[in-house]
Amino acid sequence: MNSLVVRVRLRVKALSTNKSIELVVLANGGAESPKPCIVVDTKIAKELGLWPLTNAEIYFERKHQ
Repeated sequence: MNSLVVRVRLRVKALSTNKSIELVVLANGGAESPKPCIVVDTKIAKELGLWPLTNAEIYFERKHQ
């Protein structure tokens, strides 16, 4: 049986800056992690006041060609 990927509208709020943004995100996309997480691009991180990074557990930025 195939899983259905669902897009949902989600309001994301950065607790450290109290800024929020509404996004359309994928749910049930098959990605797994030991802790709940959300991945956003640099533009959204800037809007939330989270960029540039000052403290991160894991960080990777892929350069678009």
